[in-house]
Amino acid sequence: MSPALRTHAVLARMALSSRQPSAWMIVLSFAAVAAVTIGFLVQLKMDDPMLSIGVAARIALAGLLAGWAGYFLPGAIKLNTPANARLVPALRRRLMQLTAGAWAAATLLAALLAVGTGLAPSLVLLGAGGGLATFALARTGHWAGVAAQFGLFPLVALSRVIPASALDRLAHGAGLAAASLLMLAYGAFTLRTMFMNGGERHYALRERQKLQTERLTPKGQFREGKPNRVFTAVYLAALRRDCAGRDAGKLLGHLLGAREHWSGQLLALAVVTPVLGGALLALRFYDGDALRLMVANGGWAVAASLMLVPLFDHERRNIRLMETRGEQTLLRLAPAMPAGAAAFNRTLAGVQLRSAVLGWCLQAGAVGLLTLAAGAPASFYVLQLCLCCLTLPLIGTNLRQHARHAGLLGLGPAFALLVTAAISFAAGAAIHAVSGLPITAGAALASVLIALVVVPWRWKRSVAAPIAFPVGRLA
Repeated sequence: MSPALRTHAVLARMALSSRQPSAWMIVLSFAAVAAVTIGFLVQLKMDDPMLSIGVAARIALAGLLAGWAGYFLPGAIKLNTPANARLVPALRRRLMQLTAGAWAAATLLAALLAVGTGLAPSLVLLGAGGGLATFALARTGHWAGVAAQFGLFPLVALSRVIPASALDRLAHGAGLAAASLLMLAYGAFTLRTMFMNGGERHYALRERQKLQTERLTPKGQFREGKPNRVFTAVYLAALRRDCAGRDAGKLLGHLLGAREHWSGQLLALAVVTPVLGGALLALRFYDGDALRLMVANGGWAVAASLMLVPLFDHERRNIRLMETRGEQTLLRLAPAMPAGAAAFNRTLAGVQLRSAVLGWCLQAGAVGLLTLAAGAPASFYVLQLCLCCLTLPLIGTNLRQHARHAGLLGLGPAFALLVTAAISFAAGAAIHAVSGLPITAGAALASVLIALVVVPWRWKRSVAAPIAFPVGRLA
C-alpha cells in the first residue's frame, strides 16, 4: 500500500473511532435487518427476485449512507485541528480527498442502483449528490446547509408538480451538464466549509460545528437538548402528577429523562402524523390515481419503516442506562439487599414493559391514521396491521438482566427482529399451504404467539436477576 493510501486509511479509522466501535456495527446491523426484511416483503408481494434484490440493495445503501453521515462526517470534522495537523502532513487536503471520494462513490452507487427502475439514473445522481452535500453542510453548522436541509422535504413532495419536459431537459444533454457542474461546485463549497483553513472565520464556524458534532455522545447517540415550551409543560405536568402520587414505578419512568418518557413519544407522533397525513390528503385530492398506485405498490413500507422505530428506541434506552450508571449508585442503596432485588427489578421491568407496549400502540395507531388519510382499501388495513404485529416480539427486548454488561448494544433487537421475522414468515408459509390463509396474516399470528412466549420468559429472567442498578457492573 502506498504511503498516501495508508494515510487515508489511518484517517478513516480515526474518524470512525471517535464513536464507539460497536456503534458502526449497530448501523450495519440495522441496514442488514431493514434490507432483508423489506426485500423479503417485496418478494412476497411482487414475486420478482431481481426486484427484491434491487430493493434490498438500495435499503442497505441507505443504511450505510446513514452511518457515513452520522459517524464518519462528525469524526472527520473533529480531526481538522492544529494539533492533528502537526502529526499528519497535509491533513486538511487529505481529509478533503477522503470525504470527496466517499461522497463521489456513494453518489455513483446510488445512480447505478437506479438503473432498471422507473427512476432516471441521472436525476438520482443529482439528487443523491446534492442531498449528501446538503446534509454535510448542515452538520458544519452553516446556515445555508440547515436551510437547504429543511427545504429538501417540500421539494421532494412537490416533485410531481414539476413538468415532465423540465425533468427531461434536466436529465439529458446540456441541462444535465449544467446541473452536474452546479452540484460539483456545491460539493466543493461544502468541503471548503467543512475543513476550514484558519482565520477568524475558522474559529467562528468551529463554534457552530461543536453545536452539531458534539451533540453526539461517544456511543453515537444524541445528547438531550433543550426541549420546547409545549413539550416541557406536558412533561412537567406528568412529573408533578407522579411525584404527588408517590408511585415508585411511575417515578422510575422519569429515570432516563424527558425524551424517554411516554409524553415525549406521544408529542412526537402528534406532530409528525398530522403533517404526513395532511400531505397524503393533499396528494389524494390533487392526484388520486397516483396516490392509489403508490399505495398499491409500496404503501406497505409505511408500516415496515415506522415500526422499525422500536429498534432505535430499545437501543437508546439500553445505552442511556449504561451511560448513567454513576447516577444509579445511590439508587443501589434504596432496596434492602438482597431481599429487595426482585421487587426493584419487577418495578423497573414493569416500567419498561408499559413504555414498550405504549410505544407500539402509538406507532401502530399512527400507521392506521396515515392509511386512513391515504384512502386505502380495507384489505390494506389488514396488511398494515399484520406488518405491525411482526414487531411485537421486540416488546420484550428491554426485559433483560441489566446488571450484566451487554456486548454490542443494539445488535440484540436487530438480531431478535431478524430471527422472529424469519420464524414468523416460515410459519405463515406453512399455514398458507395448509389452510390458504395469506402468508402475512399467518406470520402476524406467529409473531403474536412468539411475543406471548418470549415476553413472560424474559420477564421472569429479569426479575430473578441481580439487582439492575448500577447497570452493566457484572461481566
